[in-house]
Amino acid sequence: MTHFTSLKNGSASVLLGRGLAHRHDDVHERAELACDAVCATRPFVPSHGQASQLFRVPLPVLREHLKARQAAGEIEDRGEIEDRVVVAIERVGETNTLVDQMRAASLGTLMAALHQVLAERGNGHAG
Repeated sequence: MTHFTSLKNGSASVLLGRGLAHRHDDVHERAELACDAVCATRPFVPSHGQASQLFRVPLPVLREHLKARQAAGEIEDRGEIEDRVVVAIERVGETNTLVDQMRAASLGTLMAALHQVLAERGNGHAG
């Protein structure tokens, strides 16, 4: 597992907090990294422990909120996928019910819509 994406020469763009303790920088190099983070030259993603300390939140409370946020995102993703499939089915023809719409659509059209949604989910969202 990679603990930091910022290389010794500074060529990477994101500083991950969980890797800072593993770096072998002198005080001036660490000061430059701190300046990059403060000036937003490079994004800084603190570790859970660092965020817990910075915002004075107990680590278990932070983890609870992170899990809740992840669960909410998964629910939102599912709703978005369902909406896209319904829209794709509705494009096939105007009928009264979802079942009628599915019957009116060819199997190939339904499968293509489903594959597109699944591909977008796989490429755009980490689960």
